[in-house]
Order: sequence, then C-alpha cells, then structure tokens
Amino acid sequence: NLGTGRTTADTSDTLYEGKKYLYVKGVDRAGNVSAVKSFTFMVDQSEPEVTCYVYKNETSTPALTPVNGIVYLKNEGESSATKYTLRGTVSDPNGIKELKVDGVSVTPASDGKWSKSFSAQGDHTHTIKVSDESGNDGAAGKSKEITTRVIFDTTVPTATINKFNVTTDGTTP
Repeated sequence: NLGTGRTTADTSDTLYEGKKYLYVKGVDRAGNVSAVKSFTFMVDQSEPEVTCYVYKNETSTPALTPVNGIVYLKNEGESSATKYTLRGTVSDPNGIKELKVDGVSVTPASDGKWSKSFSAQGDHTHTIKVSDESGNDGAAGKSKEITTRVIFDTTVPTATINKFNVTTDGTTP
C-alpha cells in the first residue's frame, strides 16, 4: 500500500517445485489502484537425473557391463561391433533445458530417452551433462554431470615369430 507504506501478502502457498507467479498492485491513500504487475519465477530444489548405458552397435541388448568402471568392446569375429551407442534417460520435475554429450547438444525424446552413437576406435571418456529448465546450471548446483569410459578396439593384434636358432644343448646362441 503506497499510501500507508504497509504491504500485505498472501503467503499461504507452500513453494513446491515448479513455475510460480507473483502478482503485485499498488493502492495509494486516495484509493487509486495501479495496474497489476506480474513476475514469473521457478522454484528448483533438486538437480536433474541422468543415466547412461553402453550398447554394442545401436540395437543390442542388454547393455554392456562395465569392468572396473570401463566398458570394453573387442573383436568378436563376425559379430564384432562397428560402433557403439550411449543410451540413457534424463528427467527433472521442472523439465530439461539442455543435454550435452561431449559438449554436443543432444535432444532427448519426450519421455526423456536419448542416444548418441560413436564409431571411432580407441579409449574414450564421454561426459554427459544435463541442466534443468529452471535455468540453473553449475553455479546454482542444478545440473548434473556423469562420465562413461569406453575402450573400443576391434583390431586383432598381429603376432609374429622371428627366426631363431637353438643349439643342441638348449641354449640360444
């Protein structure tokens, strides 16, 4: 109230997660009423959730099991992988703002499922980062980052035996 310098507020609503609206109007001593002003804000108390699993090629099931935190894809003859796919889910009560895999944006489906395939052989540590719709990112602690390590090596090593001589007494000259 601009005329008395007092304010009144209805604070009966508990601030649960989600989008909130604040409406304000002023009334002076003469009874003049200002236009209503509104402000929209987000209450966000939880970080987003993200999962990631590694699959051989694109459609294999089940997901590959990590050994000591590393997923290995090796040569398996005719059934060797030609690529591997990271698949998972993301969720947050306020919605997902951004999902990045190795710094590249990935758009999850409406049910939160996402996937990204890779074909480069080698030792890879993939970083999956998700930020929620409230706009909170690392500074506010409302993003989540996980890593997945994959060693993708389907090249069979070549073994060779060099010619050597053995003497009759079993020693090498």
